[in-house]
Amino acid sequence: MNFDIDFLKKLKNTDLKKIIKDNNLIKFKSLKKKNDYIECIMYNKKYYDGTMKKPNFIDNGQIITSEKTKLFDINYDVVGIDEAGAGSMISGCYIASVILPKSNPYPDDIYMTSLWNSLNDSKKISTKKRIVLFEYIKNIAIEYNIEIVDNNEIDNINIRNARLVGFHRTLDNLKSNFNMILVDGDMFNDYYKNNQKINHICIIEGDSKYKTIAAASILAKTQRDLDIIKLHDEYPVYNWNKNYGYCTKEHEELVVRYGITKYHRKTYGVCKNWKKYDNIYL
Repeated sequence: MNFDIDFLKKLKNTDLKKIIKDNNLIKFKSLKKKNDYIECIMYNKKYYDGTMKKPNFIDNGQIITSEKTKLFDINYDVVGIDEAGAGSMISGCYIASVILPKSNPYPDDIYMTSLWNSLNDSKKISTKKRIVLFEYIKNIAIEYNIEIVDNNEIDNINIRNARLVGFHRTLDNLKSNFNMILVDGDMFNDYYKNNQKINHICIIEGDSKYKTIAAASILAKTQRDLDIIKLHDEYPVYNWNKNYGYCTKEHEELVVRYGITKYHRKTYGVCKNWKKYDNIYL
């Protein structure tokens, strides 16, 4: 991107818009005036280093998506949290927490850098790529932890509380220091460490906005998927290797036909009627 401010000022708004669109630049705030377009181009320029590859994230787990970027000072030690399996009819809810390095730990390694740049919402990554990133994250993380709130506990306290309990449980098992918690979603109870309240922010779709949350989402989902495949080997009739325990039409029909297993959540969907079924696998 060999643009300079003097050159950009000579262009029309339509030309500036085209530059932003053609180069797939990140719009870090609402673009309404000419100065907004120019600022957007110049801000992106700092992160391109001569390439046209769109940088999803910048260092310290922060992505430029709003005008609140100054909220995250580089001195924050950030931990990201996300979960997988909240809407499943079987097994537990998997919650992961991750503390990443503040910048790419292998800047001179093209392959490792590509993995760093690939961290994103686990749902937007192929299964094969998730497996690779799963091992990569565990290798580079300052620390990580994965907790499981099992199906019986979910039945006892409901999934909302299970997620909140799991969030705190995974933080409790981190030994590293952190002073900022980024949580995917809109729910979190205040967390205290050594009797001090730790800053936290809930971010809707945070796994596609912050590198630390993205890493947590990959760990939680990948570990859950691996475990669900093992459960499928135990009860292949439910096709968990395809539906992964979620409330698909086929899965619900199979529950009605065969009943539930010890892994099903008795408070979920058609599973609530488990006493009416033969339950040949319970």
